[in-house]
Amino acid sequence: MINEGIYRFHFSVATTSLNPANCALVLYKGSDTGIGEWTCSKDSKVQVQRSGYCEHIKTACADLYRRLGIDSTGELHPSLNDADSESPVRKFSEELAVSHLPVHVPMWASISSDRIDYDRPGPVRFLESGTEFKLQASSSCPCSSGNRTFFRHSQPTVFDQATVFTLFDTFPCTLELQPCPTCPSQRRQFIGPDLREYGIFNLNNSTLVSHDLLDDYTNAYTLSETPFDSWVESVNRRYEVLGKRFMGKDLFRSCWFAYVRLQQFTNDFACPECGDYPENVIWDGVTLSFGRKHLLDCLSPPTVIIDDAPRRPDIKYFPKQQLFPDRDLRKLIRRTIKMEPLDILLKQSASEPASQASTSAHRKQGARRAQGPEDIADRLRDHFNAMDVLMGTLSDINQGLATLFTRHYGATAYKLGKEVPDVIRRFFHQISAEESVMQLINREGNKALKAFSLSPLPVTASSLIGIPHVYELLNYDHCLRALDSHHTNDSELYSPEIIAICTWLHSRADEVLSQLLQQAVPLDPLKISSRHNNWEQTGCYYSMPQIRDRPFYLKLIHDQQKDDGEDRGGKCSKAANDMALCGKYYATYGQKRLTGGLMVVWCSHSISYGFHCIPKSEGRNDVFSALVTRWPKAPKRIIYDFACALGPYCLLREPDFFADTHFMIDNFHARDHTNLRHQHQCS
Repeated sequence: MINEGIYRFHFSVATTSLNPANCALVLYKGSDTGIGEWTCSKDSKVQVQRSGYCEHIKTACADLYRRLGIDSTGELHPSLNDADSESPVRKFSEELAVSHLPVHVPMWASISSDRIDYDRPGPVRFLESGTEFKLQASSSCPCSSGNRTFFRHSQPTVFDQATVFTLFDTFPCTLELQPCPTCPSQRRQFIGPDLREYGIFNLNNSTLVSHDLLDDYTNAYTLSETPFDSWVESVNRRYEVLGKRFMGKDLFRSCWFAYVRLQQFTNDFACPECGDYPENVIWDGVTLSFGRKHLLDCLSPPTVIIDDAPRRPDIKYFPKQQLFPDRDLRKLIRRTIKMEPLDILLKQSASEPASQASTSAHRKQGARRAQGPEDIADRLRDHFNAMDVLMGTLSDINQGLATLFTRHYGATAYKLGKEVPDVIRRFFHQISAEESVMQLINREGNKALKAFSLSPLPVTASSLIGIPHVYELLNYDHCLRALDSHHTNDSELYSPEIIAICTWLHSRADEVLSQLLQQAVPLDPLKISSRHNNWEQTGCYYSMPQIRDRPFYLKLIHDQQKDDGEDRGGKCSKAANDMALCGKYYATYGQKRLTGGLMVVWCSHSISYGFHCIPKSEGRNDVFSALVTRWPKAPKRIIYDFACALGPYCLLREPDFFADTHFMIDNFHARDHTNLRHQHQCS
């Protein structure tokens, strides 16, 4: 062994000449499964390329089969000394394991709907010396033709030695075998016992592995994403205590994949409480990435646009969807409400002499500039001028909005040092956000706003809980009115300016939604796709069938090129619809030459409803396409760590489908978003 897990073998292969000096030297370098690089001293790489064959490598390969205890199930095909070529030693296929009967999932992963086909055996801890495993009716040979040949009582049998690997030790045993009458005799294929009832997995009649050992890796991986290399090394250290050695990582990888194919992980992609189509879904990318060079053409995630996909020629970018279309006005509101209180500015002025303030300009770049009396005076002058501009502009937009702003942020309130309540501060932060009003007020919320505007009562106000900061504002105003003895009439439960603000919010949200719906086209009628969907080939598995094809939006540039999340390597850039996106960092997805892992969806009870492989980087298109192609009706709530950009992406393309959906970010991920507003957050 030259490195961990890498071996080098030298073979001397006789040629047609009887002179030993004319022997061909064959070099093998690779893993302990025979997967590696082969070179021959007699046949050059060019010669092998021309003929596609090397007799010397074939002979050495057969000898390596024997040394490694690997049964050949096909002709030996020599390879070149090339990293991308196939090895002459067949890579073990998990479909060709001797064991073939369905196996129970680990006890900790089982659910009530799982089938019970046999009594679950206990863990294998010890095998007595001389243990023999006999052939039974279920014993078979995984023939290379793709079929299985089963045990025949009328045919002779033989006995051979095998090794059982358990969690803590290895044990020798004897297997009863029967030569396979279907496979060619030179391949030495045997029918062997399945051993399911003993809790043992039979890989190739030579390597036997206990179920509890294989389940232990499944447990380690699902808890902490343990790689094969690390787990095999940890077991090997355990074996070294007894002076033994565990199998190589490549052999174990073949064992594990062959084993989990037999486990019945079925009937578990649906929540009994949420039903077939959950209303609350959580999306996230899982970093099960691999090199893009290994991608196959058969990969077919929901993002694939087929040739006859529905065309949307009229959908185009729709800018200025914010509550305040004027960007300068939004910036002015945010700057005004962030102004330090007057008493703090005066303290800064008193503690910073003017002479020191003049020298502060020479401080290094990036340091905070000192605040002298002249600086404070300039800031206050600019602040009061900005408030005058705001008062006039807000009055033109909505008088109730101007009244509320003046009461808490006007010149009089500022001079008196009145503390602005958190609910007021959050509300103005909310409405001045650089995001679409549809992310604050969806269609269902807008209907509730209209109902409250027409009948401002607590019962109609309670329906606005889906618009958190408006709901908080109404409760705050209602409490103030209740404490005021002058307002005892039921018609005065809410102040006129609050009712006027709700009317304006409804009007603006209705305007934006109407403009989005004008260019929308209804989605195609529900029709279950008849296309072949073998998830092991397509890399896509969802519990619900595909009912639509992903539409193609001709005028949206992001639909004419892969939305692969390249911006996620740094701060997200401004979108083409003139709406600033959130500045979340995605260092993981900036890795080159790797796939984006898996996109997985769960319900709120942590039950997965499916997944698909992401060919490149994770993006909004992965969530959008999966929802459009499989959900008859969009979920009510979508939680995603990039929801601040997912919402506009979905609403622009299919506004009618997503108009009643809330797009939210969980609090854990919200702190990574530099431009996030509170309407996206959820606990």
